[in-house]
This record gives sequence, structure tokens and C-alpha cells, in this order.
Amino acid sequence: MTTRERSYRYVGPADLKAAVRPGSGGRRIGSAADFAHWIAERTAPELVEPFTFVVSTDGMLRLAPRRRDQLHP
Repeated sequence: MTTRERSYRYVGPADLKAAVRPGSGGRRIGSAADFAHWIAERTAPELVEPFTFVVSTDGMLRLAPRRRDQLHP
């Protein structure tokens, strides 16, 4: 059995997409330890805000606080 790689086009607001800067990438999360470290760096007010995430075509999860719009796959 083979798996097919899927990618999806961006469907959010155009102004948010325009605000993304190449290289701003958010934080790469490759393990549970990476996630624990990322969470430990957040303040209590940041943890109640939504997060933006993407999973790139190579399977890497990236996280960023939504208010900062810092994701680029």
C-alpha cells in the first residue's frame, strides 16, 4: 500500500497570508520534548490564546501564537 502526499492551498484571510514573512517559520515541533519546551516558553496569557499551526509536506509540525502570524511552511 502506498500513501499519497497531500498539500492544501491557504484558505484564510488574504491580509494574514500577506503578513507571513519567509523565514519566520514559527517553532518546529519534532518531538514531545520540543513541544514541552515550546509550551514552557509561553506565558499564562499566551497559553489561553489560539495557536496557528501547519504541518508541512515533509511532516513537520510548526506552531506559533496566532496573534503573531509567524508561520511559513
